[in-house]
Amino acid sequence: MASTRDLIRRYGEVGTNEPRHDKIQIVQELEAQLDPQGIAFLAAIIATENEYDLARIEALKAVQIAGFDGDLDRSVVAEAIIEAVADPDLLVQQWACIAASSFVDLPGVHAKIASTLRDASADLDVRHNCLFALERLGPHSDNLALLRSLAHDPEIGIHVRRVLEAWKARQP
Repeated sequence: MASTRDLIRRYGEVGTNEPRHDKIQIVQELEAQLDPQGIAFLAAIIATENEYDLARIEALKAVQIAGFDGDLDRSVVAEAIIEAVADPDLLVQQWACIAASSFVDLPGVHAKIASTLRDASADLDVRHNCLFALERLGPHSDNLALLRSLAHDPEIGIHVRRVLEAWKARQP
């Protein structure tokens, strides 16, 4: 198995004339052996707007399900996710919001997801993914207030009401 350092070097060597799917393979190899250097590199891929979009999405998938030993690793990834939520690439935005579900407990991520959910001009799928991320965090007071304010939103209100009802049903 190649070292993290070797994988990062290989990723950088993939040229524009070569099949870019090689980058996805390298991201998958990095995911199999995540360490702080690999996590930081995946975060850099996620945050780089002109990077190959499918490699960025693969990196978002990797960090969403990765186990993290410390808050430092999580905060590096969280900052990258915050940037990717505002990315011009719609698929990257959607996957960033999905990945955010594992980081929404961090204040910066929560604020970005909440503001994107409130944004009526945001893509509907992006807003749905934001709702999922907040649903995963649960019915704390900030989430309750936000979702109640969106309960009659013409695009997403029905889904918001379902989440609120589910939370209400789980209360003792």
